[in-house]
Amino acid sequence: MYAVITGASSGFGIEFARQFAKRGYDLCIAARRKDKLLELRDEIESRYKVNVDVISVDLSQEQGILQLYETTRSKNADVLVNNAGFATGGMPGKIDLHEEIRMLDINVRAVHQLTRLFLSDMMSRNSGRILNVASLSAWLPVPVLSAYAAGKAYILHLSEGINFELKKMKSNVRISVVTPGFYKTGIAGDHAEITHGSSSVSEFIAVVVKRFLKGKEIIIVGRDTRILLLTRFALRSIAKRIIFSFVRKSLVDPSHTYH
Repeated sequence: MYAVITGASSGFGIEFARQFAKRGYDLCIAARRKDKLLELRDEIESRYKVNVDVISVDLSQEQGILQLYETTRSKNADVLVNNAGFATGGMPGKIDLHEEIRMLDINVRAVHQLTRLFLSDMMSRNSGRILNVASLSAWLPVPVLSAYAAGKAYILHLSEGINFELKKMKSNVRISVVTPGFYKTGIAGDHAEITHGSSSVSEFIAVVVKRFLKGKEIIIVGRDTRILLLTRFALRSIAKRIIFSFVRKSLVDPSHTYH
């Protein structure tokens, strides 16, 4: 068994790698920071006795996306985890447009392209699973993180739509999507005052992987399910005010770029 995991140099990506290695998967871990990937490789190979390939790529670039796909294509990946991403936000006039576009290249374009590339091969074999990491922000507009939330909504809808199509085609391939709340993974920068409170990152990812491998389409864990109540029972205008207030308090500097 072979799993490809993007964004594996920090946060969720590290825990995804550990969880799949624990289950006996050989891995390809990909990110920009090769030193961090090598540290993780050494840890996992020693602890779980699996093989780990390391690929240093920039998924904001077309070349990086294709490099990851072509390098792992012969492995016939059983699992792809599209986890790479970062957030940049701010009020109008304070946003770095270049950085915002780079964020969308990684969070949206790379996820879309990798999903389609790996999906094509999986469908040819009629086996395989893809997990796309969206965000709790995918369910509603998030002022201050407007483009980030819009991109994550794209991933949520894309994953649901393709998975429905696969079912209609009687394919054994499946796509799942997880919408995590705010965990200290590094995505929100060193100055963000955000905590989830209900579980650690490792505990959270353990639940996510378990549900993913059981075929759950949309994965929402623990207290994160409260967002569904907000989307169903609160007026959209009120929901936006609540979320805006939370984000402004949680992200100390809303004009900062959050990786």
